[in-house]
Amino acid sequence: MRRPRHYLRENPPPLGFRIIPIYPDEDTPDNWLELVDAARDLFDDAGIQLANYEDPALAGVVPTLAGYQVVGAIFGGNRGPDDTADANIRFSAVVHPAHQRTGIWRALATQYVRDMRGLCGGEPELRVKLEGWVVNPNTIPVLESLGFEHWDGGSWSSYSPFYWKWI
Repeated sequence: MRRPRHYLRENPPPLGFRIIPIYPDEDTPDNWLELVDAARDLFDDAGIQLANYEDPALAGVVPTLAGYQVVGAIFGGNRGPDDTADANIRFSAVVHPAHQRTGIWRALATQYVRDMRGLCGGEPELRVKLEGWVVNPNTIPVLESLGFEHWDGGSWSSYSPFYWKWI
């Protein structure tokens, strides 16, 4: 199904929007647990259950008088090898309803692809599949613009919600 051109239009992200890594490493912010809890709350509020292999990855935040508000997040993780790939990294993303259609989902997904490519890029013989779990079909054009395709060449349904690409 072909969507109209205006379907891809987005408003710009809110003023001051930035992406903060929320996976634990040497650059972990001091308020890491607060960010992770706020990100998990976004998934809970949207009714999206995270898989047991999905860990915190990125949080999109905007400044407020109290400090910040988490308005989007990505959790992801390696599901392990299969017969086609050495690693299958699957991610889920969510954006607060008040901030949807502002480019936040695109910014988070683009950064996650960049991070995973950087993580796996030093191993040219490593076959890594990056899979996005699509809960909201309105995000499909964003994934397609980033080079993702439906896992079996078909179209999205709640029974077939995955889009993937090699990185």
